[in-house]
Amino acid sequence: INTSIYLNTKTELQQQLALTQDMLQSLDILTMAQCQLNDYILKSACENPLIHIDEVSSSHCGEFGPVAVVQQDKTIHTDSDYDGSKGEKVSQITPVSHHKNDRFVPKGNGGEFDFSLVKSQEQTFSEMLEEQLYCLKLPMSDMYAICRYLIISLNKRGWLDYSVEEIAKELDTEILDVLQGLYIIQSLQPMGVGARNLEECLMLQLMESPHFGAETIKLVKEGLPLLAKNDVTAIAKLLKTSKPRAKEICGYIRDLNPIPTQGYYTGKDSQYVVPDAVIEYRDEMISIVMNDYMLPKVSVHQEYYKLLSVSKETSDTEYLKNMMPGAKALVKNIQDRNHTLYCILETIVSLQAGFFTENAPLSPMTLDDVAQVLECNISTVSRGVQEKYIRCHRGVIELKTLFTRGVSSGSQNGFVSVDLVKEKIRQMVKLEDSNKPLSDENICTALEAINISISRRTVSKYRLLLGILPSFQRKNKNGY
Repeated sequence: INTSIYLNTKTELQQQLALTQDMLQSLDILTMAQCQLNDYILKSACENPLIHIDEVSSSHCGEFGPVAVVQQDKTIHTDSDYDGSKGEKVSQITPVSHHKNDRFVPKGNGGEFDFSLVKSQEQTFSEMLEEQLYCLKLPMSDMYAICRYLIISLNKRGWLDYSVEEIAKELDTEILDVLQGLYIIQSLQPMGVGARNLEECLMLQLMESPHFGAETIKLVKEGLPLLAKNDVTAIAKLLKTSKPRAKEICGYIRDLNPIPTQGYYTGKDSQYVVPDAVIEYRDEMISIVMNDYMLPKVSVHQEYYKLLSVSKETSDTEYLKNMMPGAKALVKNIQDRNHTLYCILETIVSLQAGFFTENAPLSPMTLDDVAQVLECNISTVSRGVQEKYIRCHRGVIELKTLFTRGVSSGSQNGFVSVDLVKEKIRQMVKLEDSNKPLSDENICTALEAINISISRRTVSKYRLLLGILPSFQRKNKNGY
């Protein structure tokens, strides 16, 4: 018998996902609105003595920061990015504040710390999911990082808006790994969390329900539009059952929760809307003024920083050294957020110049259009515009409302925006003969005459969104 033992060495390249806490913080900060970011900065400063915050006085409220200018050739230039003498782009360095960091410590009448003055904070929906994830005792590896990334990517309903392919590309990992992480998230409570659409959300809950069966599955997969219309007759025909049984099955589906976050604290209390930028059109130029004076200026505490370089190794200096990476990461992530948001605004202004200069309807523009210009992932743009607002001559506008898909037309680029189509419908109804109001079919035909091709059902949908009554109700009446 040959009992020889052979030893072989093998070199193998493996791709490892390194999604650090700093990267997760960066994504979270990019998603935050100004009010949320302000609270996050103050909370971080209380937890980390190396984070120095310098409140901006009211006398500086008019100093908004860099201004971008869009000239008539639609080329964007930034006055803070260029050296006036040479006309070349120069890098900007954010000044570091050296003021003492004063902290508020709640005290009672005796001067001692009064815990009754400390406001407790309710656990957020994301924190609740992370707590369950921790209890699963997954190894602190790539899968744990992917799951945490998926949690912070959920929208306000608890659904996942991004495709598995997009997330895999952004994390530079395998699609199967992201799918496995998604299945883990979907196993958490409440059921339905991590769903990618309404059908999947209901199906995840149905699988844990005693009513999970062929009839309920078919209703969720094929009959949700009929359920929305409460068309019991059509549902009974679809399920090949009686009306009483169809009505009973409808009740089972209606008992499910399409919004998993409902009833949970999402960490978003009612707040005033603070525009992130002011966009103005003057002297044939569009200026973008970043409204960042509302946020405290954040830097690494210089006194502690100097102390680390001259002090001997003690337990105090060891503690400060451990807190240093967190402080630097926060400063960098806030600067990255501001830069990303500014670049997104530049691109939007460039693509929607007519909206800001000529009161023209929005042009067709998607998240992918902006992502291609900036050469970044579409999810970065999606997070950048989430809960962000701008102020312009049309009022305070939510940034994501500037994105609109195109409708096929005979225009130069082949598409017109949905807003333009709605405006056309509004004008047609306004000018119609009140004795012979236009039907949806008439409006559809009129739109085709100007090379806008949409179905009668789409006309009906836009008419309802505009608050316009059907033609038989508009006869000799105001249509609005």
